[in-house]
Amino acid sequence: MNLIRPKPERIVSIIAGLLLCVTAWSQSAPEITARFANPRLNDQHNNLTLDVELQSAQPGQSLFGMNVRFFYDASALKFHAFGDFQGGYGVLGEAPAALKGNASSGYLLFHLEKAAAYVNSAVQLLNNSSPVVISQEGWTRLFSVSFDIPEGLDQPEEICPSLIWDLKDKPGKGGFFKGEDGLVITVVNKDPGEKVESKAARVSAKPFNWAYSAGAEEYPYGAPAPEVCFTLTDLLSSDLPLPGNAGGFKLYQNQPNPFTEITDIGFVLPEASSAVLHVFDAAGRTVKRVEGQFSAGFNSVRFKKADLESNAASVLFYRLETADFTSPVKKMSIF
Repeated sequence: MNLIRPKPERIVSIIAGLLLCVTAWSQSAPEITARFANPRLNDQHNNLTLDVELQSAQPGQSLFGMNVRFFYDASALKFHAFGDFQGGYGVLGEAPAALKGNASSGYLLFHLEKAAAYVNSAVQLLNNSSPVVISQEGWTRLFSVSFDIPEGLDQPEEICPSLIWDLKDKPGKGGFFKGEDGLVITVVNKDPGEKVESKAARVSAKPFNWAYSAGAEEYPYGAPAPEVCFTLTDLLSSDLPLPGNAGGFKLYQNQPNPFTEITDIGFVLPEASSAVLHVFDAAGRTVKRVEGQFSAGFNSVRFKKADLESNAASVLFYRLETADFTSPVKKMSIF
């Protein structure tokens, strides 16, 4: 069975470069959580970027470095690069690259439909004068990870790709491969009595569009849990055929999704007519209703977070309604 395996020499070089302390991990180590956040699709709909963010359970912890190891859904994404680093940090060693597993690797490991790919790299403080203090209350952004969306993707127009940190569901259990640490994070050692620059943290991780199976010790370790999805359909121009149902209607996923301030909902009408965008909560209560006369072809309505502040829910739903058509319901999320 040809699953993804990191190269041993690569692992050794990264850990050596990070100057991980040689003392064993213990319950007294600082606790750091990593997550992927703020997903955004670029204007051409062929590149997806997310931020890597950290949170500390203890105050005053400064990041030294991390072994950046994660899996992703290779059927939907192709790894591109790290970028937009916080000042003083950068890639340690060679530029990060991805290793793709065989066609069954994603399903066997993570219940993905097709192949999984694996990124194994390292990020470290390169300028010791400006270590980042990891937030205890919020999240501290360290850098971004970008992916290309392959042309001719054999997928529906809406995708919900999974990104999974190489870490089991509880601190101290290590990575998914036997005997390997997986995601490792170190903090600046502030003890003047010790000569090492860094010390290891207890690490936990929040995967993106994926959830652990509680207590799973063998693969598959969990399964996709879509919360954030993206539409791959470009904005339409008047000289292109209009996709949609048999009547020419179409409702798109809001962009961006999730959103923090503003989001746009696009839709297509086969001819000029009145239409309603109906936004509601999980109980079916109306949160916002936008009614108007819209033109044939592509239309878009912008919503501000303030428009929806009367509802405390972080997940809302919407549909398009006309005299001749009611769309399937779509979901949007608010940060």
